[in-house]
Amino acid sequence: MAPSPTMHAAAPGLQNPQNPHPDFRANARRPLGSSLGQMRQLSPSEREQKLQQDPAFQQLPPERQQQVMNRLRWFNALPPDRQQKVLQRLQLLGQLSPQQRSGLEAVFPGWKGLEQDRRRALLGAYRSLHSMPPEKREKRFNNPKFQSRFDAAEINLLRNTLALDLPDEIIRPGPPLGPGEPGANNNE
Repeated sequence: MAPSPTMHAAAPGLQNPQNPHPDFRANARRPLGSSLGQMRQLSPSEREQKLQQDPAFQQLPPERQQQVMNRLRWFNALPPDRQQKVLQRLQLLGQLSPQQRSGLEAVFPGWKGLEQDRRRALLGAYRSLHSMPPEKREKRFNNPKFQSRFDAAEINLLRNTLALDLPDEIIRPGPPLGPGEPGANNNE
């Protein structure tokens, strides 16, 4: 199963040493990037051990624990410069509003399902449309030449993504955020 675009681990992270009894619900959707950033100085085996000791991680169903552990192992196998890029991307995603995050989660499968050449074409169109005022953007959507370049599902994906008003950095292709993502080395 592919990770969500926001890389929320649905709970895992480090227990706050100042608060030995953290509120599980407060940590239930903590971005994985913040946990990884906190554990960056640890060795890969120490990271896995910390994760396994995390009370929020222990509350997850076994299949979700395995997904999160696989994601951590994938991250641990990356070279340090790629780890840093993943952490930066996760921090950007962590700054989204709840509405933007849920909207991104809704459009992500459409983007992920595109062939690489179609994804590139849509990203180019997105960047161009995103920089336009709404009236000019609507004119472009109604332009027959534009419509001939994309099918109805692709145009709908563009419209839905543009409606989220995401920062440019979020839409730019970044490093894969987990195993199963385009560009991830999944042989590890």
